[in-house]
Amino acid sequence: MPCGASSIAHDFVRPTSPHFDALAREGVLFERAIAQAAWTKPSIASLMTGLFVYKHGVASNRDALGSDRPTLAETLRARGYRTAAYSANPWIAPEFRFDRGFEEFETVQVMGARLINLYRLLRHVDRTLGAGVLNLSDWVFWGDAAGVPNAERDRLLTDGAVEWIGRQDDAPYFLYVHLIGPHGPYDPPAEYLRQFREPGWDGTAGPKLPPRRVQSIFQTAAPLEEAERRALIAQYDGAIAYTDGQLGRLIGALRERGQLDRTLLVVASDHGDEFYEHYNWGHGNQLYGEVLHVPLVLRLPERLVPSRRSDPAMLVDVFPTVVHLLDGAVPSGAVDGRALFAPGGEAPVPAVAEHWWFEGGKYVSRMVQAGSFKLCETHDEAMGQKRTELYDLASDPAEQRNLLENPAAVSKKRVGELQSLLARFGDQPFVGSVESVDLDESTQERLRQLGY
Repeated sequence: MPCGASSIAHDFVRPTSPHFDALAREGVLFERAIAQAAWTKPSIASLMTGLFVYKHGVASNRDALGSDRPTLAETLRARGYRTAAYSANPWIAPEFRFDRGFEEFETVQVMGARLINLYRLLRHVDRTLGAGVLNLSDWVFWGDAAGVPNAERDRLLTDGAVEWIGRQDDAPYFLYVHLIGPHGPYDPPAEYLRQFREPGWDGTAGPKLPPRRVQSIFQTAAPLEEAERRALIAQYDGAIAYTDGQLGRLIGALRERGQLDRTLLVVASDHGDEFYEHYNWGHGNQLYGEVLHVPLVLRLPERLVPSRRSDPAMLVDVFPTVVHLLDGAVPSGAVDGRALFAPGGEAPVPAVAEHWWFEGGKYVSRMVQAGSFKLCETHDEAMGQKRTELYDLASDPAEQRNLLENPAAVSKKRVGELQSLLARFGDQPFVGSVESVDLDESTQERLRQLGY
């Protein structure tokens, strides 16, 4: 299950993903898939638990996955599957308890499960001795790895995942691969970038990181000149293309082992990136389509007929869908998602996404999407600001016309229906089982380099 940050909003015509496109033609592509959060950790927590963010509670930097609900890996391991994870993203790591249910968990530093206990022991020693004394965990495990470019992280990670696939026999397994190439800094090799630059490009890389994003929709980030913006998008597209190449390597490894056509292959993304469509950059706090509209394709020959589906889908649907396709069970009541291929079809639920930010004051943004209408309510306690936005995605897919600014544009009944839908979902995150962890200096540095 390769998964990484990528947007499908800004440009549909560039040939950024030939391997993904081929997979989409051979599988079922969900054209309206929605992520449940605007950044990696809560988004993948929703994918792994099948729960909305307010239920799993992984909402802020120090939050770690709680233990009161089973994860997808735990569920499949209990059914006899071998489980392994390869993650290039420092948020998706044992430190934040994403190793739950995985027998092996490899980061780009290739720290296997056999070393995780040692790593945690050294972290405990570091905390006991106090900051700045030895930092054993950093010295032993990470070294200079914080400076490894995203493209190189993906290559190393894919090397490990391909080797792992090559060691498997006919026993069933669940392999999760989280690639990070289309995440700032955008640093693809030049040969992947060239096709997206202007004719006569001299080989000089464009900006790898956009200007710093703002933390609230009530603020405006610094713009870029259009030429710089195009160069930044080219970097991004090249990064997608390079990561798509790693996806191709994973598919090739399955094909070489004769496993591809009897493997349920799921490819999704945790979020997209903004390129100033709504006066911000990157991702992390705004719930517009360029961040929440993500790819989702499932391939399982002889079980899934290749098709394109326009009904709503969400990342919380992955857990129940995988379990249903593998053994026919549908974990009803335990998850918020639906099994997308259940007999008779479960009724779609409204798409929901949330952002909770507490590090700099309480900032809450919540979105519900039903049919073509999307309602978003945002409250910034520190700034004393509140905004409600309503968009008709059928006529305004780029979300540029807030219908609430024109009272005659939409009926009060429609607005009330959407507000009632949003009121069904939690107005604060559940934190009863969420663990809180301290970020060591090495982890903080790796996250700083990714723009956090």
